[in-house]
Formats: sequence, structure tokens, C-alpha cells
Amino acid sequence: MYKRYVFITVMVSLLLSLSQRSFGYSAGDIVVRIGAGVTKPKEDSDQVTLNGISAGADSGVSVDDDTQLGGTLTYFFLDKWGIEAVVGLPFTYQLSGEGAALASMGFGKVAEIEELPAMLFFQYFPLSDDLAWKPYIGLGLNYTLFRNEKASKQYEGVLGNTSASVDASAGLAFAVGVDYQFSDRWLVNAGVYYADIGTTAELRSPAAATTAKVDIDVDLWVYLFTVGYKF
Repeated sequence: MYKRYVFITVMVSLLLSLSQRSFGYSAGDIVVRIGAGVTKPKEDSDQVTLNGISAGADSGVSVDDDTQLGGTLTYFFLDKWGIEAVVGLPFTYQLSGEGAALASMGFGKVAEIEELPAMLFFQYFPLSDDLAWKPYIGLGLNYTLFRNEKASKQYEGVLGNTSASVDASAGLAFAVGVDYQFSDRWLVNAGVYYADIGTTAELRSPAAATTAKVDIDVDLWVYLFTVGYKF
């Protein structure tokens, strides 16, 4: 009888603590999330030009994927409304040439670049504060800065020493995701972020008197899987 009383008392106390738990996001809250960021660029490049002349109708450039440490910082300026900054370590991408003409010249991988991700969103969390699941949507801007651009050894083996540059880009960004709060302060998160990037890549090879240039539009999808804490 005593054990049953203790069990009932513990269960009632637990249920009361759960009912009093605050899952909501209120004005003044700050949420920090950190984890893994996976990028999936979907590129659409124009034809590559060599000294202003097309390298073929089928020429272009492809961009590979990368995974890095990433995170977000959200400040709630109103209940359920926040401003989120998305940051992370630089992502590294390999640029590869495509098309018969570039293949015949021995161009596969042509360059390597680093991208510094920066996105800023207005976020809205529509569901009730009583729920541990917190889906959200976001609309914002992205600014993409590229650095440490360098031509591949394969490219320089054909055309000699080469300098590489990729223009910075700014555009719209969208986000959807969900937080799951498993305590008053701690949570896990999964989010999908989209950034519209348009840039121009250029490779200058003085010894060969050759400049390769290509315009690239990238639909950049970023998948974040993080653990967070609410202050």
C-alpha cells in the first residue's frame, strides 16, 4: 500500500511539473543552436567562355556538396516572432568543368573555393506555447562571400599559373524547420534553408594568355541538424 502511495505521489508531481513547463518563445528569449550543416547546391551555369569565345554549347560548371559545423542565433522581439542569423564554418566546394570541349582539353576539376555562409531571417512560430514541437517559417536575405579561390593543379597543368576569383552574391532566402523542446531550456532542431545565389567565376592564366569565365546561378539548399539552448 505504501509503495502504491509513493508511486502515485511521484506520478502526480511529474505531471504537475510537465503541465507547468514553459515551451513557448516569448519576447526577449534568445535561442542558440549548433550542429551539422549539409549543403546541396543545384547549379545552372551559362556556357564557359575562353577569352570571350564559347567553349561549346554543352560547356558549364558543376558544384559539389559539403558538410560543416553550423548554427543559428535567434532573438525573439515579440512572442513567437524572431530574428535568426545563420552562420557556420566555411563550406568548401569543388568546381568541375563540363562539356566535350573542356574534357578534350583535360579539364575536370578546375577550381576550389570557400563560401562564408551568412543568412538573416524573420521567423514565425505559429503553434501554441503548450506544445513541445515548434515548427517555424522564415523569410530573409543571404549574403554569400567567397574566399581562398584557387585553380586546381589539373587546370594549372594545362594553362600554367592561374588566379581565380568568384564574385560575392546577395539574394533572397527562405527557411522551414522545427524545434523539439525536451526541457524548459534544451531542444533539438531540424531546418531546411534556401538561398538564391548568382555569381561569376573567372580564371586568369597569364602565361597562356587565357581567361576563362562563367556565370553561375545556384539554388543553395542547406540542411541543419542541431542541438539548442534557450536563454
